[in-house]
Amino acid sequence: MGSCIYLTFGNIIAILLGYLLGSINPSFILGKVIKGIDLRNYGSKNPGTMNAIHIIGGKWAIIPAIYDPLKGIISIYIAQSLGATTFFAYAAGISALIGHCFPFYLKFKGGEGVATAVGILLWGIYIMVRHSYLPYIDILLLIPFTLSILYVSKSGDITGAFILPFLIFAFLSTNPLKSATILTSIVILFILSRNLIHIYQNNLLNFKEISHKIQPWRFWLRPVSLLFIVFYEIFSKQFVVILMGSVALIFLIMDTVRMLNKGVNMFLLKNFILGFKRKEKHKFSSMTIFLISGTVIFLLFSREIAFTVLVFLIFGDMLAKYFGLRYGRHRFFRKSIEGFLMYFTSCIAIGIVLMKFLPINIYEIALVSFTMSIIEILPLG
Repeated sequence: MGSCIYLTFGNIIAILLGYLLGSINPSFILGKVIKGIDLRNYGSKNPGTMNAIHIIGGKWAIIPAIYDPLKGIISIYIAQSLGATTFFAYAAGISALIGHCFPFYLKFKGGEGVATAVGILLWGIYIMVRHSYLPYIDILLLIPFTLSILYVSKSGDITGAFILPFLIFAFLSTNPLKSATILTSIVILFILSRNLIHIYQNNLLNFKEISHKIQPWRFWLRPVSLLFIVFYEIFSKQFVVILMGSVALIFLIMDTVRMLNKGVNMFLLKNFILGFKRKEKHKFSSMTIFLISGTVIFLLFSREIAFTVLVFLIFGDMLAKYFGLRYGRHRFFRKSIEGFLMYFTSCIAIGIVLMKFLPINIYEIALVSFTMSIIEILPLG
């Protein structure tokens, strides 16, 4: 009974200490001490590290840049030292996050908490990998994708929006019922929500800038091709080969007729609902090539390879196209190095998901990803 009371008391103290540590806002304090101002009234009006850099100065912002990510980790460590259970230790870290966002002495108007949440997330990843709750290979596969998005987009919010869903999947698909898994996933969702809010507010994923270079219908229709995988599982390989081959034949005939007849060609270029690209006026469309390639892949290769290649064709191409057109700075043939990086590393990251459902290993994922990325960037069409 006594030990139970002590454990409960220790857990409560850990959570309260977490909140108090989190509520200490060095950016706000430095603003008052150095400049005599309330950071919440200047710049982005957020008492966080980035606003401190712009308003107070970089050398002083080092303090919040170090403390903000560590306050959640320190809270977890103190909680563990007090004998708190795993659940309550992580709860203390989240309490520090709450304290950062809603400090009592600032009328509950604090920082956004992303840096603190990222610190808790990194600690959670370390603990779960260390105790084999999370395969280290999943994290290794995400590193190239993370660095590529950050390099190409120069945006932490865009990087988080693409990377964090993969992390949640990796956590929940490995040990869904662990306290550390559930609470770290909550932290990830918090960071992701902040990322998405910033993306929306600042219009960071602006498709209008590239809409004149792509056919929007064709771009967003690509994921519908996943139905071929569904049909494979429900019916058979033969059914998918016949179905996909038939659709490919229709597009092939359409392409052939329009290239042989100028009038038909101009009519389809202007009026076909899915839209041909102007640059495809005198050559086969990418839709035709995609469907023929898919048919051949399903016909010749095993289930796991066919599924992998199709998924890479869909999502690797979409990400390469968007990021290459929007952020491409270094041209290579008619493509960009940025598009190549996004194709290759996104396929590697998607491999995290595929390896949970298909008997395919990291070496096969890497080989298929690299081969398809090379084919994508070469001027073959």
